[in-house]
Amino acid sequence: MNADQPQLALKSDESTAPAAEPIYVHLAITDPEVLAAVGEYPNGPLRTEFVSNCIKVGVLSLRAAKGVVDGGEIRAAGDHLLDQLTERLTGYRTLLEENLTNSLSHYFDPASGLFSNRVENLVKDDGELVRVINGQISTVQQGLAATMERFVGENSAFLSLLDPSESNRLLAAMRQTVSGVCANSPRVTVT
Repeated sequence: MNADQPQLALKSDESTAPAAEPIYVHLAITDPEVLAAVGEYPNGPLRTEFVSNCIKVGVLSLRAAKGVVDGGEIRAAGDHLLDQLTERLTGYRTLLEENLTNSLSHYFDPASGLFSNRVENLVKDDGELVRVINGQISTVQQGLAATMERFVGENSAFLSLLDPSESNRLLAAMRQTVSGVCANSPRVTVT
């Protein structure tokens, strides 16, 4: 063999059936790519071996394309696929657990979580909830004070009825009623 000639690395599969009687094929090659590849080998046994290996590769490829494949290869490929899927799902589960833990810590950590801070801001002595309740109470107190001032305040009609001066209408009305009752009844002496 010449060092400039390409070497073929294909080996025959030892697990195949024993060699049968050879079939001789006279073949006309017209495809330019195949012609170029076959033309790289000198005419003789090296070219014959190359063409024979090309036919073998082609036959195996066609069988694989038609679904005639080895059960062991399918099993190995399936196991490999399951291993990859298991690895990826485990990685995804780990990442999901980390993200969920971080998110829950971010919101619910008793020391620094957003939820704890929000609840603390709501319920502390000068918190938002106290301010809202005090605002509501203040509004009600102001309304109640205005109402009480109007009905029983210093300038109210009720207070003017209780004025002890002579202009007290309640006192005047009571005097008039008592005087009328006394005038119409016989004198009663209380001892």
